[in-house]
Amino acid sequence: ARSRYMGLRSAAALFQAAARMNAEITLSQQARLAGMNVARRVPNSATLFLNTHPREVDDPQLVDSLKGLRDNFPKRSICIEIHEAAVASPLKLKELKYALADLGMQLAFDDFGAGQSRLRELVAVRPDYVKFDMSLLDNVEDPTQSRALETLVKMTLDLEIVPLAEGVETQKQHETCRDVGFLLGQGFLYGHPMPVSLLQNLSDSV
Repeated sequence: ARSRYMGLRSAAALFQAAARMNAEITLSQQARLAGMNVARRVPNSATLFLNTHPREVDDPQLVDSLKGLRDNFPKRSICIEIHEAAVASPLKLKELKYALADLGMQLAFDDFGAGQSRLRELVAVRPDYVKFDMSLLDNVEDPTQSRALETLVKMTLDLEIVPLAEGVETQKQHETCRDVGFLLGQGFLYGHPMPVSLLQNLSDSV
């Protein structure tokens, strides 16, 4: 969602412009489609995590648009991310999870812990992944902070949900996240955003 147009270089700027035209959902749908088309060059074995806009969670167009993606990309491993701020009632999220399962897609809670922790929804819905917000890694080297985080991660694992740490930038954070039980991580320590062509070259050289 990064643009070359002046004033619209970031995803935030694009969606702010779309909001003025009540077009956030349309833009979100187009961004997913564009991303999937670019990802044709990524091996099918890779799971693609696709964002949603908070307004989409209560909109029936979301499932319809995802059905279209599945028709066009029948073999892709896809996980749909729901932002923490958009977590709605457990019933609605359960319905969404069932709809995604029918499409052979998974569900992730994104930026978990950025606002309300939503523990009730986490227990009730049991998404496939929980992406812990990078703010939870602040001072994670502190024993008290790491123990609190370890408790949350253990609860996630007990629910058979894959915990993922966002915003990992240092080797020490990586080691602490591994020690408290995270199974996955993302952040600048592992890599920066890059064109698919460079990602292909990187994977070919490994």
